[in-house]
Amino acid sequence: MIHREKRKIDVIIFLPEPVNLVDKLLARNKRLAREVERFKLYLSKRYEDIWEKLCEEGKRVDLIVEFR
Repeated sequence: MIHREKRKIDVIIFLPEPVNLVDKLLARNKRLAREVERFKLYLSKRYEDIWEKLCEEGKRVDLIVEFR
């Protein structure tokens, strides 16, 4: 639905606690993909080390999507 309507969205990712590798992460002009009952935001490979570190530490990330 989001892709079909070509809506612009702001995405804010909240981490449960500070992570040394993350200062600020901006996602602009990225595509949301629907998988089962969830939406996923795919970032470029240059952010792969951040997600790898979060997975190693067992951190969970909440994704907030605001439609304007």
